[in-house]
Amino acid sequence: MKREQAVSLPIFEIKGTETVILPLQGVGFGGAIWAKVLVDRKALEIKKIEFEHKAESDGYGAAMAESSFERQFDGVKINLDEHTFWLPKALEKAVENGEVIDGISGATTTNAAVVEMVNYGLRRYKPYLDQD
Repeated sequence: MKREQAVSLPIFEIKGTETVILPLQGVGFGGAIWAKVLVDRKALEIKKIEFEHKAESDGYGAAMAESSFERQFDGVKINLDEHTFWLPKALEKAVENGEVIDGISGATTTNAAVVEMVNYGLRRYKPYLDQD
């Protein structure tokens, strides 16, 4: 990677393992959203993901932080070249091996923001994750 292309991204390696925690951030309906993603670097697989938000609507976008929503991402292989996740309404654009995420009812903006944050956020770590 050329110096002018380098981006500083936080990476938390778990000593003695191939597991890392990668923080992601984005903007939802109510403001800042973020995630901590536990990734198996060798398998390029999401082990666990936790979402948080500053001010998503109670009963709607705030449900992004519920385990029933978060569990949809667990065990998914990361595609570093294309989107890994899609919402059902975007299926016509989905790649063959993409994962469809059941969105939160009534939270269209938050759904799209979460999927975009995870897709683009993980791909920003490609230079690190693509190493052998």
